Amino acid sequence: ANPEAYLPAVAMTLNNLAILQKDKNQFPEAEAAYQEALSLYRRLAEANPEAYLPAVAMTLNNLA
Repeated sequence: ANPEAYLPAVAMTLNNLAILQKDKNQFPEAEAAYQEALSLYRRLAEANPEAYLPAVAMTLNNLA
């Protein structure tokens, strides 16, 4: 009924998936998952920067 309510969980799951993929040396897949998580976190940060800018920073750090 409200897919927007699940975006934070989806973003976190994508970030966690990317960590697993990185650890398995699946770098292209990990990069794609990090990029998707980053996109979601940036979208969430537009509406609530105090809550989601730390997640943007964390995902950028993981991507680097």
